[in-house]
Amino acid sequence: MTTVRFLHVADTHIGCKTPAEFGSARELDFLRAFAQCVELAIKENVDVVLHSGDLFHGSSVSPQLLVATIELLKKLKKEGIPFIAIKGNHDIRGIRKVSAFDILRAAELLQEPGLRDPVKLESAGLAVYGISEQRLQGKELKEYYSKVLQGLKSFQLDDGAELRVLLTHTVPKIYAAKELYQDPRYLPADIYPVENFDYIALGHYHIAKKPKRIKRAVLALPGSTEYTEISKKELSREKYVFLVAAKNGNITVRKKKIKTRNFQFWELQIDSEETLKKLEGFLRSIPEEAFAKVIVFLRRPELRARLRELWKLYGQRAVLEVHETAAVQPFLPGSSAQLSTLEELVQSCLEEATQGCSPELQTLFAEVLQKADELSGESFEHWLRRMFMPSFRAPQPGRTRQARLDEL
Repeated sequence: MTTVRFLHVADTHIGCKTPAEFGSARELDFLRAFAQCVELAIKENVDVVLHSGDLFHGSSVSPQLLVATIELLKKLKKEGIPFIAIKGNHDIRGIRKVSAFDILRAAELLQEPGLRDPVKLESAGLAVYGISEQRLQGKELKEYYSKVLQGLKSFQLDDGAELRVLLTHTVPKIYAAKELYQDPRYLPADIYPVENFDYIALGHYHIAKKPKRIKRAVLALPGSTEYTEISKKELSREKYVFLVAAKNGNITVRKKKIKTRNFQFWELQIDSEETLKKLEGFLRSIPEEAFAKVIVFLRRPELRARLRELWKLYGQRAVLEVHETAAVQPFLPGSSAQLSTLEELVQSCLEEATQGCSPELQTLFAEVLQKADELSGESFEHWLRRMFMPSFRAPQPGRTRQARLDEL
């Protein structure tokens, strides 16, 4: 068997505009990240590019972005590099029956594999199977994925391939991912068909994880190629794609870094002119090519006008989130101190609610709280602040920078 080399990409989310204040620039960032994938594939002279879902951020994108994506895929086609992809949940999001993904497939710029009709590369001895996302939700979607994956464990694959790959927009529970606790795509590891495949290309979770071998298969999760969430946790991790080489059952996976937008994240309490000067220094230090997110806890409302003035002068490259915490006494049983930060609120809630409980139950309760935002229509963080910080106003998605300034 000759060495088969492929690029494994996931969650490129072309069309994403996070954060909305810099929507146009961020659209280009996601497109540039995908362009890097294409350039890397050509540079490394891979046999094929595999995409395990969420090529697009929605079922429809702007004509400009669609044309740009077409041009990038034409580059791959010109070099004789097939692009094989499945649909993720974002690729089918929306009401349109014909998606941007469908248009690329109809134009023969991508191939979508199935379970009974895999894409074969005879020259490489490769067969690629895929499970595209269905228009199902919750329990029904979980049952669908579970049934299909378990069925593949005993499915007789008669394709004559020396190397078999499965594309799936799911995550096995060998990877710790508390954010996916209630997600129907977060599935038990023992249902994956590791006996029938050499490489299982995963998607959906945006943080890259170390590939793991279980029996015959290598399970690999490269994460997203750009930041779809602007948070301290998300920004602490770099973005990658996987360059894979396979021969005679030996599979080598190398991480290849994707260059992303420089984002800076800062939290501070504003309670004096001195802290305002610190904020001014931070805003003025943001590099020209960078964006920033600033979370401010305003303890003295009389400083709001000064904060607004600062933001007008120096906040063009930053997203501002303001939480007023002045003179607010949360109604928490047994609490006598003023609590102003989310961490203090959560800790106080946990201590009060889990008194006398075992450490295991306390840990479980903490995990449930972390997932509460997925069980309701409101962010748990925003709910806490709304309940215990009456002056807090949750940020509204899609607002312009001027709209945020008007609220200061």
